[in-house]
Amino acid sequence: MTLSLDKKIFPELLCFLDNHSDFDFFSEIIKHVEENNSSHRAEHVYKTAELALFFAKTHIKKTEKKTLTPKIVTASLLHDITKEKKRSYHMTIFKKHGALEKYGKLPFALWHAKSAVFHIMDFFSINDKDILQAVSFHTTGNENMNTLAKIVYASDYLASAEPSQVEKLKKESLTDICIEKCLFSIRKLINQKKPVSGETINFYNSLV
Repeated sequence: MTLSLDKKIFPELLCFLDNHSDFDFFSEIIKHVEENNSSHRAEHVYKTAELALFFAKTHIKKTEKKTLTPKIVTASLLHDITKEKKRSYHMTIFKKHGALEKYGKLPFALWHAKSAVFHIMDFFSINDKDILQAVSFHTTGNENMNTLAKIVYASDYLASAEPSQVEKLKKESLTDICIEKCLFSIRKLINQKKPVSGETINFYNSLV
């Protein structure tokens, strides 16, 4: 597999990709990521997947790893697939799936999490509820998220953090990391005098 991935930076991800039985499927996802993202965004996505694999080892039951780990990697790699798309793209895909009225009223910063769900359904025929939930709620969180979705949510946050903070938070529980991200999002939006998603508030309340 020829990827723009550094083995020193993404050892777990490369090991997973190179050894997974569905090699062609993940090769297509990587190709799609690099065709639809800037190098900066692609690097963030790979960091998210690398961190998600770390949490999968520690938070997924041994009997479920074989089934859930590929889902975690898939959701991590595709969670930001429409992040850099123009407003018109999001509106078009919302219209196609009859969701413009539902999602068009949301702040633009949240659109990519919702449009990404339709994007991966269209391009990869992915209809797995675990993957779609993790992608849909990776920005706001949601009180009904399962462990898989929480792993993607937390990993997305740490992928943008300073290395020292990442190593510190990796020692914390998954719940504590999710709380940290909720608080970060809430404070940031309040400081910017922007509305806070009810999903984030409800998710925070469910964690504490």
